[in-house]
Amino acid sequence: MAIKRQPTQREIENQAILEAIYQIEKRHQNCAGYKKVTAILNNENGKNQEIPEYTFSFAFRINIKRVRRIMRKHGIKADVRQKKRNRKQEQQQYQEDNLLERKFIQVAPNLIWVSDTTELTYGRNNKVRLHVVLDLYGRYVLSYHISRQLRQQKPQWKSLNALLNRLEPSHQ
Repeated sequence: MAIKRQPTQREIENQAILEAIYQIEKRHQNCAGYKKVTAILNNENGKNQEIPEYTFSFAFRINIKRVRRIMRKHGIKADVRQKKRNRKQEQQQYQEDNLLERKFIQVAPNLIWVSDTTELTYGRNNKVRLHVVLDLYGRYVLSYHISRQLRQQKPQWKSLNALLNRLEPSHQ
């Protein structure tokens, strides 16, 4: 035999908070964690009235621990996770012999060129590689290439080849 009783004020508030959390999760496609949910529930940015999906408004502040407890109890989690990194694989890099021996100051142009490749991330999961060739004399860019293929070993540097063809034979 179950005891019939009226729900307490706290239980009624928790149910209202849970319904609001479901609205937030629906709008953010299950990518909102407890910190973001708490900020939205407390209307910290003042923009909740502009969003038609949100039908909640609370006259009291909601603690982050309360939101965490309710979300945990009902199995609500953010779907976004940081991808795991293989640190040992990152440390294995191809290294050439140190031909410069830290002599970076040069006396004439086109004596020593250096190159570098950098991977840049923009937006969400978008990556490009920037390949640059510098002249150490003036430390200016001779050629650059931006490639979207991450597996590309040797970029096609048309501008670098054109630059090499323009140089005098004595500098090549």
